[in-house]
Amino acid sequence: MICRLRGAEDPGNLLTRIPCMTMYSIALAGSSAAHTSGRFVLLFAGVSLGCSADGIMRPPVPSEEIHPTLIALSFRQTEPEPGWALRLDGRLATGTVMAEDQFVRVTVRTDDGAEVNAELSLRRMCKLPNGVEFACSEILVGVRADRSPDEILPLLDTLDGAYVNHTHFDSFTNTLVKLFSGDELEAMSRLAQHDAVLVTDVNGFVTAHTPPPALEELELPVFAFIRTTRRSEEPTPTLNRAGLEVERGTQVLARYRQPDGTTIEASITIP
Repeated sequence: MICRLRGAEDPGNLLTRIPCMTMYSIALAGSSAAHTSGRFVLLFAGVSLGCSADGIMRPPVPSEEIHPTLIALSFRQTEPEPGWALRLDGRLATGTVMAEDQFVRVTVRTDDGAEVNAELSLRRMCKLPNGVEFACSEILVGVRADRSPDEILPLLDTLDGAYVNHTHFDSFTNTLVKLFSGDELEAMSRLAQHDAVLVTDVNGFVTAHTPPPALEELELPVFAFIRTTRRSEEPTPTLNRAGLEVERGTQVLARYRQPDGTTIEASITIP
């Protein structure tokens, strides 16, 4: 069975015909933070379009709240757009043990009083039948260089997804998308049908962080994605679920009350 990718006009047509369940992805050789030479190379294991999601192994959804000490709290992005999913990172104190089904509740509010709860947890890693791991609910979307990622926002909305970041290259824009619900492969298939999209993939860049007992002295990283929506004077029909309503200039503050009664905070301003 052959999966066809829309518009694979890259040098050498590396992405024109790829067998289903073949591990693939793309990156640009010799890239800097923003630009590359434009030469495509195979980089890491992913999932080709059109393949069934049956058989994907998923970890339990965090459902048990715990109240450990956080030694660090920060927002990952530096210039998030209104409507993006904000990533909040934390680190647990040395020696803290956390299970896959546990989470830490952090209060997140805007400067005008809107408030939501974020649930920090270990990164959830899904696994394909062949053993390949990828970050659950995260997908990569390559948008054509001559098109804007904003063009697929209405589709992302129907998929219950949001951008996390963009990386601009000479040949395309690589975007990370957080799915708040739904299936990764189904979302990838639907996004691949958009004429602004060059390629889609699961996020296979990351690996699970579960220190073995001998390494329990490590500080344990946890994180959460926080949905935001664009503030508008004239509400428009949308399927996007409730989130923090923001606009440019909105300050977002995350606050956690430690077991000893002190607080730890992190803030970000939507530029």
